[in-house]
Amino acid sequence: MAKKKQTKTYKLTVYNNDNISFDNAISIFRSLGYTALQAEQCATIIHNKGKYTMIVGEYNELINIQLLLTENNIQSEIISDGTKNKKPKSKI
Repeated sequence: MAKKKQTKTYKLTVYNNDNISFDNAISIFRSLGYTALQAEQCATIIHNKGKYTMIVGEYNELINIQLLLTENNIQSEIISDGTKNKKPKSKI
């Protein structure tokens, strides 16, 4: 039986930005794999509440998404959510 590895999870929080258009934000979120409706809902929440945690996952999964957001002038940050997920060790 393989040992289970605990991995720390993180949250990618996106912040409101008045420097890009609503439609541009939706387009960027669509490029991340969100449907049109999901992207619009994310943009609406960010606009109304000032921020939204869009994705929870491992740091390595989130850093490339954060870089894409940064390249498109969308402010975000990756924050530890303080929990650990047990994932099975990969077999090579």
